Amino acid sequence: MHLSRMAREGYGICWLPESAAQDELAAGRLVHAGGAHWCAELEIWSFKATGNSNPTMSELWRSLEKDVP
Repeated sequence: MHLSRMAREGYGICWLPESAAQDELAAGRLVHAGGAHWCAELEIWSFKATGNSNPTMSELWRSLEKDVP
């Protein structure tokens, strides 16, 4: 079961990237828990072996490269 669905159904709270919860927040189905001190910046780094030629990995890597600022 998806975490936001579990939170909506009363199973507790969940941590989600705000971008993944935008629609739920806008519709009022989810609300932020706690104050601003509960929010955290998150930086994600991706690594892969240079010799990895798996086609699925190569496609994923190309899609990640498109989003690099």
